[in-house]
Amino acid sequence: MKFIHISDLHIGKRLSEFPIADDQRYILERIVDIVRDESPDGVLIAGDVYDNTTPSSESVRMLDEFLTSLSDTGSKVFMISGNHDSPEKIGYGSALFRRNGVYVAGRFDGSIAPIRVDDKDGRSAEVFLIPFVRPFVVRKRFPDADIKDYTDAMRVVLENSPSMGLDYKVAVVHQFVTSSHGDPSVCESEDPRIGDVDSMDVSVFDSFDYVALGHLHTPQYVGRETVRYCGTPLKYSASEATISKSVTVVEMGDSVTVRTVPLVPKREVRKVKGRLEDIISAAKNEPNRDDFIYAELTDEPVNAMQRIRDVYPNTVHIRIVRPDQSHYDLPDIDDIRAMDPLDLFEEMYRRSKGADMTQEQKDIVRRMMEETGVRP
Repeated sequence: MKFIHISDLHIGKRLSEFPIADDQRYILERIVDIVRDESPDGVLIAGDVYDNTTPSSESVRMLDEFLTSLSDTGSKVFMISGNHDSPEKIGYGSALFRRNGVYVAGRFDGSIAPIRVDDKDGRSAEVFLIPFVRPFVVRKRFPDADIKDYTDAMRVVLENSPSMGLDYKVAVVHQFVTSSHGDPSVCESEDPRIGDVDSMDVSVFDSFDYVALGHLHTPQYVGRETVRYCGTPLKYSASEATISKSVTVVEMGDSVTVRTVPLVPKREVRKVKGRLEDIISAAKNEPNRDDFIYAELTDEPVNAMQRIRDVYPNTVHIRIVRPDQSHYDLPDIDDIRAMDPLDLFEEMYRRSKGADMTQEQKDIVRRMMEETGVRP
C-alpha cells in the first residue's frame, strides 16, 4: 500500500507584489510527474489548497487542472480543506468528484466516514478525511461532550467516527499538532495560531498508522515518524530559503516507511547578504537572476530597491543590517501604498539622516505636498 502526501499548495499566493502562478503551475505539474512515476494507491492533500477563502478564477482553474491530471494517473485522490480555505468552495462538486476517485471533505458535518482503499496485494486501508475544525464547531455537534480545547475536540470527532477495522488506518488532518518532545518548527509564511487554543496533542492520533498533516510549511514529524507535516511544495518566505521542499511517499507493509522525493522549483527563493555594490557586482556572473531574492544589506545606500532590482528583478524584500546587528526592513510595496505620504517622507528622512524631522521641517514638507496635490 502506497500513498503520496502533499499539503499547503496555497494556490493564488503572491510573494509581496510578485504573482507566482507560473511557479505554482510548474510545481503542480512536477507533482503529477512524481505520482505517475510512483503509482501510489492514493494522493493525500492535507488542506490549505487555496491561499484565501475567495480564490481567483485563475486559481480555481489551476486546481481543476491539477485534480484532473491526478485523477488521470489512476490514483485515488483525498483532499480536505484547511484554515485558509472556504469549506464550501473546496467541497463543491464533491459527490461528482467521488465518482472519479477524487474524495473531498470541505465542511465538517459531525462524523468522519472512512473511505476504503485496496491495493493490488490484497491489503486494505481506511482513510479518514478530517477538514480543519475548531472546538466550537464540534461543541455544536456534540453539546453534551466535554470539549475544552482542540485536543478534546479531535478526540470527540474520532470517537464518533467508527473504524472499519482494516489493515491500515490513515488520517488526513489540517491542524497545529504538538508533542511532549517539543514544538514543531514554524516559518514566517505561516501562523500556527489557528484558534482560541493553539494546538492539539499528537496522542489523540495514537490509533492511526499514518497521519498526513497540513498547516506547517517545514517537512517534519511530530512525536513519531508516521505523524508528519510534508511541508509546502514551494518556498513562501525568507525563512524557508534553506529548506528543501519535497513530496512525501508513505509505504505500508509489515511496517510503515516514509521517504521523500525532492521538488525542484522553476525559480528559487534565496537570500543574499553584503554591501549593495558587492551584491550587484557578484550578480553579473549569476545564472539565476530571476530567482526570488531576500536581500540583507550591510550598508545603507540610497535607492537600494531600485538598484538591486536592476540585477535581481524579483527582489522581494530588503533588510538593512547595521554593524551592531540591529536592523530594519525596507517597507514592501503594499506597505508603501498604504502609508500616508508625509509619514513615508519622515521615514525616508529618518533612515537617510539618522534623526527625526523637526516640527518646522514637517510643516514645510506638508505645505509643499498640499501645494503640489500630493496630499488630498
